[in-house]
Amino acid sequence: MERLTSRDEKGNLNVDGKEVYAGYLYNAVALLEEYEDTGLTPEQIMELKEAVQKLENIFGDEITINQVIDFFVDFYIAQGDPVRVEKAELLTNEEAAKWQELKERDTANKPVQTEDGMVCPICGSKAVPWSRFCDECGQRWWEKED
Repeated sequence: MERLTSRDEKGNLNVDGKEVYAGYLYNAVALLEEYEDTGLTPEQIMELKEAVQKLENIFGDEITINQVIDFFVDFYIAQGDPVRVEKAELLTNEEAAKWQELKERDTANKPVQTEDGMVCPICGSKAVPWSRFCDECGQRWWEKED
């Protein structure tokens, strides 16, 4: 990834000129949003980067599932997160795909307003405002109210 920031000789932070035009920050804001969407701190991102580099240095292209599991067990214990290790489960590709599908379905995705009323953004079925889920595909439309 190409850096959008640099520091001058006094240590001041600058945004590189190609991303700034007439006072507007273009791509820099979109990239910042991507980082924020990960929910990770800069420190966590650097730790993950180091973990990936260690895996590549140790195993290169040839790595076994047990080696990956052992690595991440050690990684999370070193991070002070043994609960994550205790709750971890190894999924098959099919289980992981189903989990991802359910996660996406259960993430609120508001109905789309059309000329004929609201419809599910996933399957196009009619959406009624008093229902939190699509009757056809199960897509969640609204977040739970507290």
